[in-house]
Amino acid sequence: MNVKTPSEHNTSAFGWISDDAPTFKKTSGLTPHRWLVQRRLERAQDLLLWSTLSLAQIALDCGFSEQSHFTRTFTRLVGTSPGEWRRQRRR
Repeated sequence: MNVKTPSEHNTSAFGWISDDAPTFKKTSGLTPHRWLVQRRLERAQDLLLWSTLSLAQIALDCGFSEQSHFTRTFTRLVGTSPGEWRRQRRR
């Protein structure tokens, strides 16, 4: 029986991403991380617009570890805070 030690395995669940990152960026125009963050923010915008969930719950539902990280990322990439974005579109 041939058993590999952990050091012989790529222990990251997303190890294939780093192995294929150059190809991914060539085809999508984005790094894998940026692509994932953009998908999370698109989902967050959908929830902000159509749900009554709190910002904290939306952050968790979209894969952010906490609301503050979600708010910083959203503000940096969208240009306004999630709460303001929601208020502007719900008028």
